[in-house]
Amino acid sequence: MPPQTIQETLTDHIPTFVLNVNAPIQPKPMGTWMMVYSDDVWYWQGFNLTNLRNAYGHIFDLPCPTMSHPIRSLRPFPTWAVSDAHPRFVIQTLDELKKHGIETLHHLLRCPLQHAIAKLKECLVCSKSDVLCDYMAPHTEVDWLWSVFYATDETNLVVSCSRLSNTFTSEDLRLKKSNAIYTLRQLATYAVIGKTRYGFILTDKEVVIVRFHVVSRELEEYGVGWVAIPWKETGPCTLTAPLALFSLALMSLNDDHRHIVVGDQTLPLDAWVREKPSTREGKVRFYHHLSGQYVDELPEGVHFYWERKKKRTRCVADHDTRSHFDGDFRGHGRMEVIRAE
Repeated sequence: MPPQTIQETLTDHIPTFVLNVNAPIQPKPMGTWMMVYSDDVWYWQGFNLTNLRNAYGHIFDLPCPTMSHPIRSLRPFPTWAVSDAHPRFVIQTLDELKKHGIETLHHLLRCPLQHAIAKLKECLVCSKSDVLCDYMAPHTEVDWLWSVFYATDETNLVVSCSRLSNTFTSEDLRLKKSNAIYTLRQLATYAVIGKTRYGFILTDKEVVIVRFHVVSRELEEYGVGWVAIPWKETGPCTLTAPLALFSLALMSLNDDHRHIVVGDQTLPLDAWVREKPSTREGKVRFYHHLSGQYVDELPEGVHFYWERKKKRTRCVADHDTRSHFDGDFRGHGRMEVIRAE
């Protein structure tokens, strides 16, 4: 039997977390957190399996021979309950969720990321050689910064905070409740300190993928795009929580697209660049701005691409890019956008 691909590995044998506690413990908001306002929070529509496969399909389809049953090789914990079909953790405290959730994710992602980095280096500037995981971010001088994926040179890639589902769900985020906004402010603080735009909120029910951009540098205000992936989502053609986090790590491994920038510089996930041929007879090619993947034709469903300009770019749309780019980022575009036919 051939080895599983990375996508098959990260969509199979997904762990579940069962909450076994009654009394919710609400986190206390802190006045020192970075500011996120509800008007700057929206659903990240572009973060979906189609766009991710268009960008990273050549990596998703790589064989991952040593990870056919990654969950079963974890050492048993006191809170670990096993069934052949659905391995699960029984969670009683937030610390248990942090420890077991992050450790499980790192175990799932470690081998796929090793294979992915070598492939990424063929296409783009990727200075990292491995991805590590710990509960504290390196070189931030903040001892309460939990659960971060980082590189061997201690560059933070993806930061995280955790919540039990009896205090926070993505429905709270959809309704922009105060507890959800406080959670985003906490994660925004971690992201700013960690110098990465990518993060996630870990709960026992779901993983909420988050990407930040700058709204105001003077006031330290940040905007947020988010999408929730339930742990119960499994299957080969499904965007599962591990596959989503794997994709987030891949994005952050691109040295040119890791730092938090203003909204109109935070490009949509389906943004492709048209490379002009060096001669008249040369063929036009396209490459993805995050993965560096080259294609001769734009993938089906791609909404637009653009050309880089040596001089100041010409904005082709003078309306708000929220409608132009399907909610993927905010602000007014400063690049020449060319609609794909």
